[in-house]
Amino acid sequence: MFIFVLLFIQLPPICIMPGWPLSYTGEHVVSTGISFADINGNGNLEVIVPIMYGIEKSGTLYVYDHHAQELWRFSNDMIIWLPAFGDLDDDGVDEIIIGTQEGLYAFNGDGSLVSGFPLLFPGCYHIEVAIADVNADDSLDIICFVDFLGDSALLYVLSKDGQPLSGWPIVTPQYIYTHPAVADIDNDGYKEILYNTWLDSLHCYRYDGTIQSGFPVQSIFTSDCGPGEIILCDIDHDNFLEVFVGSCTPWADTGCLYIYRHDGSNQPGWPKYFSKGIVFHPDQYHFAVGDLDNDQEIEIVITATGRPIRLLDRNGNYLPGSGKTHSWGAMNPVIANIDFTPEKEIIAQSGENCTSAFYHNAEMCYGWPIRSQGSMNYYNSLTVADIDNDGFIELGLVSGSGLTGKMIYIWKLHGAPADIEWGCPYFDLQRTCYYR
Repeated sequence: MFIFVLLFIQLPPICIMPGWPLSYTGEHVVSTGISFADINGNGNLEVIVPIMYGIEKSGTLYVYDHHAQELWRFSNDMIIWLPAFGDLDDDGVDEIIIGTQEGLYAFNGDGSLVSGFPLLFPGCYHIEVAIADVNADDSLDIICFVDFLGDSALLYVLSKDGQPLSGWPIVTPQYIYTHPAVADIDNDGYKEILYNTWLDSLHCYRYDGTIQSGFPVQSIFTSDCGPGEIILCDIDHDNFLEVFVGSCTPWADTGCLYIYRHDGSNQPGWPKYFSKGIVFHPDQYHFAVGDLDNDQEIEIVITATGRPIRLLDRNGNYLPGSGKTHSWGAMNPVIANIDFTPEKEIIAQSGENCTSAFYHNAEMCYGWPIRSQGSMNYYNSLTVADIDNDGFIELGLVSGSGLTGKMIYIWKLHGAPADIEWGCPYFDLQRTCYYR
């Protein structure tokens, strides 16, 4: 008890970082999320935020330092999606790679374009990007799908200078609906690329554009709500990655989490079905994995607005605290140690202008929830990292008031950056969806 009380006495209060929040007002203002990344090599993390205005969604990519001072901006008359980050030119500093309704852009840390960019795709609507060395040549590649709002899409693997690798692009047999996931799932030394489609079939391609043995998997039931995102993780310690993918029925009365092996077969004991409005959606309702209680086993965290938090072990069994319903709800979780206790906590957006944090047993953390002006933002809006290099993590989030404005908050939290388990959308800044 003495240690417990002492922790609360010594921990500084949760507070908003100086200079924040920033407000963006206008008609139909939306954002696809906030990112923390060091793009100029100064050791601190910059804050990168796409903001779109108006019904036609004229977009601006804002780049700030951690003091909320604008460094530069890029404006485009199109939607700007969530960026990925990677060191394309091997200079030790990450570049920003981002899709718009016009094409694919890559920026240096000073806002100048990377040589060979942009790559324009006339008529495209949606571009999602991940960064990885797909073909094991010690050079990063750009993985992106290009959607034209049709029955199919193009899936590209590009070299760092924007040239398609051999075997790419491919025309996908169905409209891609989820972010691409990238990792070596079968231990052959090359990375595979996985994605879900609108008709809920799971596809997997090898580095050269050929189909991975055992795929596609088409046993996922059809959902008008669309399939959920993919997570890649070795949940059973067999040195092969498993493929987690969510789905839900059209009216979200039942959700389902599948886990497949690297050969497309079902992981023993899976899938698991959930009732009471559990929704898996690639843009709005995310789930996460991580070792919450330091037992060297992976736990699965499933959240949804106004619904119970589901906590599952690797076999799909409910863990203590699973099913707790909090009046504010929870969605889009990140996982980090925010109080210096051994266990990790779950941070999630909630209703009533709140952001909540939960212990590993799903009880609300001391000093939470914290409140922001405006309601939650559905799209990829939580991220945690140590942006000012002081040994404490910060929490970035997008809040809003309907469609009339958005606000970017950065909160100073407790906890060390080394204890972040799941820190941003799609796990890492390369947006690979690969937990490691």
